[in-house]
Amino acid sequence: MQTRTYGELFKLIKSLAGVNSFTAEEQGDISRFINRRFFQAYNESPIWVRYLVTGEERALGSLIVNGITLTTTPTTAYEEADQFQGVYQNLGNDSNGNAVYFPMNFIYNIEFAIVKNNTIKRWEFLNLSELPTIDSEGVVSISGVTSVQAFQDKTSSTSGTDLGDYDYPWQVKRWNTNVIFTSGYPVVEQRNIIPNDSTFFASINSNGQVSRETIGEFIRIHRNQPFLNNSSIEYDFYADEDGANILNIANPIDGSAFITYKKKFVPFTTSSDYETATEKVPEEFFAFIAHTAYADFLRMDGQHQKALLEEQTAKGALDLQLERNDIISNNNNANMRFSTYVNRQSR
Repeated sequence: MQTRTYGELFKLIKSLAGVNSFTAEEQGDISRFINRRFFQAYNESPIWVRYLVTGEERALGSLIVNGITLTTTPTTAYEEADQFQGVYQNLGNDSNGNAVYFPMNFIYNIEFAIVKNNTIKRWEFLNLSELPTIDSEGVVSISGVTSVQAFQDKTSSTSGTDLGDYDYPWQVKRWNTNVIFTSGYPVVEQRNIIPNDSTFFASINSNGQVSRETIGEFIRIHRNQPFLNNSSIEYDFYADEDGANILNIANPIDGSAFITYKKKFVPFTTSSDYETATEKVPEEFFAFIAHTAYADFLRMDGQHQKALLEEQTAKGALDLQLERNDIISNNNNANMRFSTYVNRQSR
């Protein structure tokens, strides 16, 4: 993809203004106008070629954990409450046939897992010193348990107990915790969710991770690889702050889905030496940003009629780029859905 530099963009705005230089205050204002208009251009279409990712495999989360807050300053990395909050993926079943859930994001190489203690029939949050392993039959093994961080409360007390023998952790009615540095208790909710930001485990046995872009906007979700050879089931979904929640998933044990999405917007970070800055500016947004940022500058100076003319020039430049998306059929193929009496298919 072609780019220009931030310095070129700033010099063009200076040329449009017909001045030799801007004051320091004006430079700061223009830099903010540039980011504002950059974001506007980004939002004009979900299918900008630069930001579009089609059919990328992402791990599918089975549950989400909330409800825990930090009450003291952590002395070690694993004491962070966020370490065992968030989205968990179903890795498969252990030797007793119980599902094992593992965080889709982990840091500091401190791992948590949600497993069922088959001896006393309770669900537990375990702190691990090593990753789970999966054998050739798909059986998950847990080792390196350092502590039980939270657990289904089966102890008799005046505050109540939860003696149920549950198949899933979201069925647990009451949790207790050994985590003295936090307040609250786990709230476990069943989801079929693709987080906005996640690490996909390509090979958990080798601690393999594939870096993924943060998702800015979900466009389509398929069960299998779309836009390749065969048709694939397409899911309905809704998005919230946690990610895309899939409706009526074809198979609850599916470990992943294929996402077509728009990459997250990242503003320019240039804050000095504007005319010599080498930060990259998308070529397709270059003219639009220049004319609209200049229009904002004119409006700030009270020149509203001139600002309207610049806005019109900018709109024409952006419309031309939007038309290019239609010419290469991104709007027809990546953004539209075909419905049949059988199911929705990609074609």
